[in-house]
Amino acid sequence: MLGKRQHQQSMYPPWKVMNPASFSATLIVLIFAVPYKGLQGQNPDYSLTVPDSVSVQRGLCVHIPCSFTYKQRDWPSPRKLYGYWFQKKDRYWHDFTHEPSRHIPGILVATNDKRQELRASVSTRFQLTGEPEEGDCSFSILDARSEDAGGYYFRIEDDPLRWSYKAGRPQVLVTELEGPQIWASSAVLSGKEALYACLAPGPCVEIQAWISWTTSLRGYETTDWNQQHMNRSWTYGSNFTFTPSLNDQGRELTCRVWYPNIQEQVTKSIRLEVADPPKAVEISTNATDREHLAWCSGEAGGGLESAVVREGESISLHCHATSRPHPALSWRKENETLQSTGQGEPCVLLLSSVGKEDAGEYQCWAETAHGSANRTLRLCVLYGPRLSSNQSRSTCWQEDGSLRCNCSLDSWPLPQIQWEADGQTFSEDSRRGDPRVTSRARENTVASSLSWAAGDLDKSHDIICRGTNHLGTYTIHFLFSPHKKGECDPLHLPWLSAGLVVSLL
Repeated sequence: MLGKRQHQQSMYPPWKVMNPASFSATLIVLIFAVPYKGLQGQNPDYSLTVPDSVSVQRGLCVHIPCSFTYKQRDWPSPRKLYGYWFQKKDRYWHDFTHEPSRHIPGILVATNDKRQELRASVSTRFQLTGEPEEGDCSFSILDARSEDAGGYYFRIEDDPLRWSYKAGRPQVLVTELEGPQIWASSAVLSGKEALYACLAPGPCVEIQAWISWTTSLRGYETTDWNQQHMNRSWTYGSNFTFTPSLNDQGRELTCRVWYPNIQEQVTKSIRLEVADPPKAVEISTNATDREHLAWCSGEAGGGLESAVVREGESISLHCHATSRPHPALSWRKENETLQSTGQGEPCVLLLSSVGKEDAGEYQCWAETAHGSANRTLRLCVLYGPRLSSNQSRSTCWQEDGSLRCNCSLDSWPLPQIQWEADGQTFSEDSRRGDPRVTSRARENTVASSLSWAAGDLDKSHDIICRGTNHLGTYTIHFLFSPHKKGECDPLHLPWLSAGLVVSLL
C-alpha cells in the first residue's frame, strides 16, 4: 500500500528519532563511512587523497570523495585542467580521441573532457562530480554493477602537463543487494500508537524504489517518503503506523522493496514484540483477624487495603502483578526497600515476631522498563495498654490549691481510660463536675488529665489511672501524702492488670 510520495532535500540529515529521515542516518553511514589515505606518486609534488576502498550494493550508488595536488606552472592565463578516472583492466586501453596514437591503460569511466568517448555501459553511471581545476577529483558510481568492482586510478592533463596517480586506489567492492531495514521509533506498547519505518538506500537518481508492507495487522496507515543527502545518495522509506494490542504479540510484519532499475525485490520481516506495562498490583496476606479489620481500614482511609496482626505473631504479605515482560516486584516501607523472598511471582515479605513499630503502610511495586504500578497495604498491630514512651507525662502535682494528675498510655486499639479517686470512679463522660477528667488521643497514645479542686490536701488520697482495651489493662497508682510536697516519681510495674505506684513527694 503506497501513499503520496514526499520529496525532501536536506543539507544535513536529521538525527532525531521521530523524524522519518533520521532512520536513514545509520544506513547512510554504513555505506559511505570509509577510511581515507593520502597516495603519493613518485614525484612529491603530486599527491592524491582518496579512500583506500569503498563498498556499494549492486544496483545502488556510492560517492567517492577525492582531492589532489600537482606542480603548477606560471602560465600567463588560466588553462583548462582535465581529469580522468580509469578502471584498471588487464588488456584494455583507452585511445584519446584528439590523439589517436596515444593509449592509456584501463577503461575510461568519467572525465570532464567532452572530447573523449565513453563506453555506453559507463557513460550514464559514472560521474566526475569534482572540479579538477580546484583540486577536487570526487566521482560517483550510479546503479553499480558487478563489473564495476576493482581498482581505479586518476589522471590529469593540461598540455604539456600529464600525470597519472597509478597507485590503484580506491578499490571498489560491489556486494549483493541487501534487504531493507525496519526500525521502531520507540518501544511498542499495548494500546499506544506505534511507528515502524522501513528504510532502503536508493540508486542516487530519481529512479524510485517502491516500498510495500505485508501483514495480518488491521487498522494501519502507511506513508512513503524519500530524501536526498549531501553526498547525492538517496534514502527511500515508508512509515507504518498502528495501535497494537496484546493479541498482536508475535504477528509478522514484512517490508518489500522493488528496484525497477535492476528488476529485483528484497524483503525484511520482523515479529512484533508488544510490551504491556504493569497496570494492576494485587496484595494478599495470611492474616486471619477479621474482627478488627474495620478499625484498621478506618484509620487507613482512602480505600487502602488493610491487615491486622497481634504483637508477637508473624505475617506474610504476598504481591502479584502481570505485565509483558514480567515485572520486577519489591516491597517498600517509607521509601525504604525491604528484603523479600524474591522478585518473581509472587513476591513475599515475611514479618516475624511483629512489634508495634512494624505497623504502617507497605507498598508493593511492579516495575518494567516501560512503566510501573504499586499498591499499598495498611498493617495494624494489636497490643495491650502500656506506659507511653514519654514517661514524664504520667505524674501528679499540686497547683493553686488543687491536685492535678496526667496519665499517658499507649495501645492499639486505643485504651479506654478511667480514674479512681479514693475509691470513686471518674471518666471523661462522668456527670460530676469534680474531679474533672479530659482526654485527647494522638496516633496510638491517649493522654488523660484529672483536676481535683475539691480534694482535701490535708489528708492522704489514693488516685488510680487505668487504661483498658480487649487485650488487657494497665494501671498507674498515685499515692498522695499531706506531709510531703512536690511531684510524683513513677515506679514501673509489669503491665496487664498490674500497676504503677507513684508517691507524691
